[in-house]
Parts: sequence; C-alpha cells; structure tokens
Amino acid sequence: MAFTGKAVQVQDKLPCEVVLHVDGQKEVYRFKRPKMVVGNLVIGERFIEPQGTATILNIGTGDECVITFKPRSFFTGKNMHEIVAAIKDLAGNVAYTLEGNFTESISLFD
Repeated sequence: MAFTGKAVQVQDKLPCEVVLHVDGQKEVYRFKRPKMVVGNLVIGERFIEPQGTATILNIGTGDECVITFKPRSFFTGKNMHEIVAAIKDLAGNVAYTLEGNFTESISLFD
C-alpha cells in the first residue's frame, strides 16, 4: 500500500485462478490484478479504479491477455475507465486487440 498525499494505491500480488468447464473441457485461467487506487481523499468526489496492467493467462494453451488500465487525469478526468489490451498466442503473436471504456463499451479488433 502506498499513500501519495491525494490517493491510496493498493496492489494484490497474489494471482487468482478461475476454472471454467466448457463443452466437457476444463479451462484454467490465472489472473494478476492491477493496482487499485482510491483517489480524491482530501477534496473532491472520491473514486476507486484500477490502474496499471492486469494479465490473464490460459494455463492450458499459454494464450495471454495483457490489459492496461489508463489512469485518469487528475483535473479533467480524461482517460477515465479507458483500457487497451492485447491478446497473444503462446508464441507472443498478437491475435486480437481490445480498446474502449470498461463502463460503456469495449471493441475487439483483429
């Protein structure tokens, strides 16, 4: 945990695993979460949002999604809730990209 004077940043370093059963097959995903920021502690409307990167790894295939949560501008709120992501295969080739605002819409590009 870090206090910056106007916000608190918290990072959970332990991964989380999710097991899905799809068409009789078991898929295991491991998540590394981004840091969470509680902002405007002194003045303004408080907010909680993710910042930095999150990684989702498919243990069976090695496919990986790296999501970047853009930090909002302190004064204007620009970039609020915006993400960009790359979905890569085992060799590291980008198969898809994602862009958008996680509270409104996210678009998939190939």
